[in-house]
Amino acid sequence: MESEPRRPWIRIDRDLVIALTSLVVAVSAVAVSVSQTRLMQRQAEAGVWPRLVLDMTQANDSLDVRVRNAGVGPAQIRWGQLRWRDTPVPAVTTILDSVPKPTTGLKARSFWSASLTGNIVSPTGAAVIAAVSGTIAPVLMQAVDEVGLRVCYCSIYEQCWLYSVERLGRDAVERTAPAASCEPRAAVTF
Repeated sequence: MESEPRRPWIRIDRDLVIALTSLVVAVSAVAVSVSQTRLMQRQAEAGVWPRLVLDMTQANDSLDVRVRNAGVGPAQIRWGQLRWRDTPVPAVTTILDSVPKPTTGLKARSFWSASLTGNIVSPTGAAVIAAVSGTIAPVLMQAVDEVGLRVCYCSIYEQCWLYSVERLGRDAVERTAPAASCEPRAAVTF
């Protein structure tokens, strides 16, 4: 007796195979497209990252303290905080008033200080914290080891960082860390 041809358990429909293959290809194309879009967005964000660094110039009778943007995009400074002996202070003049100094012979030929809050620092640009010249400058230079700085800034894509300097002097310890936001939370900002 002749046996009947064996039938497969599952009947393969060519149209169904083609449709499922098309579906897999389409889903794969969407996944690749989404991945590529995210990569391009990260590249665009990295292409405008700001990076603040301390820029301090000391000479015999002058002291110039700035934060400079060493990044490739503008830095939107949301707030800055000066610290004198680990305590927030509202202005450079508070530090100037607190520095022990001789009672006579000190003069400032020029003194200039500005608030960092709200500044936009272009790439390679700088924001002046203080510029002092005259016989008061060497006294302030001795005090910079007790001055700290915190600056919260964002890129144009709202990526934010907290930049901090423990001591502005020769042994300055600079740190930059990502910040969720730069809402003013510090008690005293300048």
